[in-house]
Amino acid sequence: MTSEEIEKKLPRKFVEKIKKIFPAQLIPDILKTFAIKRPTTFRINTLKISRREALEEFRRLGIKVKEVLWYPDAFILTSPDLQTLSFTHLYQEGKIYVQNLSSMLPPLLLNPQSEDKVLDLTAAPGSKTTQISALMHNRGEVIAIEKDKARFEKLLANMRLQGVENVKAYNRDGFGIWREYFEYFDKVLVDAPCTSEGRFNILRPKTYRYWNQLKVKRMAKKQKGLIVTGLSLIHI
Repeated sequence: MTSEEIEKKLPRKFVEKIKKIFPAQLIPDILKTFAIKRPTTFRINTLKISRREALEEFRRLGIKVKEVLWYPDAFILTSPDLQTLSFTHLYQEGKIYVQNLSSMLPPLLLNPQSEDKVLDLTAAPGSKTTQISALMHNRGEVIAIEKDKARFEKLLANMRLQGVENVKAYNRDGFGIWREYFEYFDKVLVDAPCTSEGRFNILRPKTYRYWNQLKVKRMAKKQKGLIVTGLSLIHI
């Protein structure tokens, strides 16, 4: 599919925004990324299985993967497909966690240590919360906040499945937490809600049909508020 065909399918205002941000010569290649089928990626849950044990299980089960150079515990699935992987004991027992590579970066950059007090301000569904817990070897203290009730239940379910023990989760609005935890944490992760523009894919219209400028402005306002809140919670 050509970049011109892709451009016609995406929201017009969204394409205009891209053209304002990036040089004209890059636009065709950028547009083509919205028609790519993204690979399945996952990480090992080191709270339940070691990298060596996981690699042995991959070989035994016939799971083919590519290694991720910048994160030894992350892999790109080449075969079988995700549905087949989901029937394995590795998946069902929480020994691996399917997660985008980009989603794995924030906890790695946060670099939580075993003795740290860490806050995940918008935690559901728990991808980064459980990764932080694994990086901390289930030690230290992690507070996870999620406002949405349904998403909060998903967070709890993932924590249980992953064997997380050092996290206290709260179903509440993150904006007011500064009253109890002002300058309390060593590190704060703010994975603020967004418009998910990076997930647009013209092969799946539902990924971009909801998009509009008003939603972008609302999200930007919320993101700024959460960032300010997060900064007030860090102990310096």
